[in-house]
Amino acid sequence: MTSPVVWQHAFKTATQAAQLGGLQVTDALTSAPSVPSGPYWLMEANSSRGNLTEMGTDINEENGSIWLHLLAVRGTGTLPALELVKAMSDTFRKAQRGDYGPLPEGLVYYTQNDDPADGNQDGNRVRFSLSFDYQYRDKLAPAIP
Repeated sequence: MTSPVVWQHAFKTATQAAQLGGLQVTDALTSAPSVPSGPYWLMEANSSRGNLTEMGTDINEENGSIWLHLLAVRGTGTLPALELVKAMSDTFRKAQRGDYGPLPEGLVYYTQNDDPADGNQDGNRVRFSLSFDYQYRDKLAPAIP
């Protein structure tokens, strides 16, 4: 399960990057039924594992990925889409460096992966995806009596 702290930081960072290009980031669970006429970003997150670093400790270690999908309009050209993907990548790299203030305690982004566009995709959109792998460590919440 992705921690709320990780989701909130990633969504805020992605929104900063998207706004530089005049775009919006949508949350798959709160997206309006209408689709923007131009390109837009969709954010997803997954946790590859969340476990105690050692049994009996109160530290939880979570590893996962933040996925950002640029849904570009077919026919608008590859270069504008690549510029938007590069801006998103740069924003996350700057966030890791601390350019926008400190990361939440225990959060580290450490690898970026790219899933290139496939011109054989159906429909009027082409998907460009990138992901940022992360690790997040926090203390377990107190037991509920």
